[in-house]
Amino acid sequence: MIVVVIIGMLAAIAVPAFVKARKNSMASSIANGFRVFSQAFENHNIEYGAWAPDGVGNALDPVVGSFLEGTAWYRPAANSGTWEWDRDQHGVSAAVALTANPGEATDVFEKVEQLLDDDENLATGRFQFVGDRYIYVLE
Repeated sequence: MIVVVIIGMLAAIAVPAFVKARKNSMASSIANGFRVFSQAFENHNIEYGAWAPDGVGNALDPVVGSFLEGTAWYRPAANSGTWEWDRDQHGVSAAVALTANPGEATDVFEKVEQLLDDDENLATGRFQFVGDRYIYVLE
């Protein structure tokens, strides 16, 4: 009986810590994706003097795709969302976007916003929630 109580107490301590670690890991992975992909699109802008054309989903012009070689662009993100390139949408000229899942916990994306060193308001700043997606504004 004492063993069962001890195991229950250990589980009560371990489960919240595991959940927190999982959310932190997910937030770090997503923030890193925004950084890597933003740099790729910025490099395209520098080299060609213009932002890449808008993509459909994560499908992009082959020239743009070459800037994303070796990255996780075509794989699902940590939240199982899809990475997308938004050109002249949502009132911004250029943004890397990640589709959100219905009912997704916003605390993960609040952590992403902290990691991206933004203003901690998902309605303003460089990192925002717009419609069904989180966007990282480049211009």
